[in-house]
Amino acid sequence: MVVSFKLALNEKLIAVKESCQNYHNAITELGNLLLKQGFVTEEFIKATLERERKYPTGLPTKIGVAIPHPPPDPKYIKKNSIAIGIYKEPVYFRRMDDPEQTVPVNIVILFALKEEEGYVKFLKNLMFLIQKSDILENIIKTKSRKEIAEILRKELKEYIL
Repeated sequence: MVVSFKLALNEKLIAVKESCQNYHNAITELGNLLLKQGFVTEEFIKATLERERKYPTGLPTKIGVAIPHPPPDPKYIKKNSIAIGIYKEPVYFRRMDDPEQTVPVNIVILFALKEEEGYVKFLKNLMFLIQKSDILENIIKTKSRKEIAEILRKELKEYIL
């Protein structure tokens, strides 16, 4: 199956920070990066936070990752895109597999897809990437937003512009 969409990613959509107060702030900061680029609507952040509240996305991997996202819907998303937050100090997200528990997260991958077509395949590929702890370690160690974008383009080349 040929992928029918690509996700916009540029250095302005990558945040490398010491810390973030909580998952709400992390999603809001990354959502604002997408909003400033004109890729999402004002309602995007609220929809993402609501979905995260109902369906947590924290993953208990060797290096904690969260993959918050709203439902695929053009009313929230103008252009398919992805924003990345890298945090030296972990941000706590509720676990996907056990919402009563939290997991420390150093990488937040906020993605915005307009359509459901290809959504599941993208998630499967993203989950495969998240299981590659050596790649995640390279992302964490890298301070350059340009290098982080290059790593993601290489690993998700089928999906990233």
